[in-house]
Amino acid sequence: MKKIIYLFIVAWFSLGGTNLSFHYGASWKQSDEFKNVYGREAGLVGLSLDRSFKKTVFLYGGYDYLNTKGETLVFKEQAETTHHYFSLGLGYAFRILDGLQARLKVGAVYVKYREKALGETVEGSCPGFEFSGGIRYRLGRFFIESNLGYLIARDILAGEKVVLDGLKGNLGIGVSF
Repeated sequence: MKKIIYLFIVAWFSLGGTNLSFHYGASWKQSDEFKNVYGREAGLVGLSLDRSFKKTVFLYGGYDYLNTKGETLVFKEQAETTHHYFSLGLGYAFRILDGLQARLKVGAVYVKYREKALGETVEGSCPGFEFSGGIRYRLGRFFIESNLGYLIARDILAGEKVVLDGLKGNLGIGVSF
């Protein structure tokens, strides 16, 4: 099995058209419960790998990490939440100017989340959906990019609705193989 995975990785990178990017940005959650404890905005860091097919269509996979702290409303106790976002989807890219391209993406997301507050820890996971658009400017093998998108992910945990929806934006740098 390890040999098959190794051969797949070598083949993926040897064919060209592969891009790896690291990005930092923010997530603006829509849930009032989240905003009341953690504020409206939380930092987000992640990486993305995409593989182009026929210059305009690409397959992408990504990982984003969110960790933020806040304070509960009534008891003024410290609270902390962590979210892990795993995404996989398809995208479409088109040239605007020489070296500058617009990119549209749509994909599935798996969200794993954990919250610590009032001496309790709750955790869960749920599937979701994301769509985004952005621009990428190429500088030889390297590039800079900016993306703005929306995530829809909801769960029910202990009979309570958990809303993880929100706007995501980032700025990143990357390299093409």
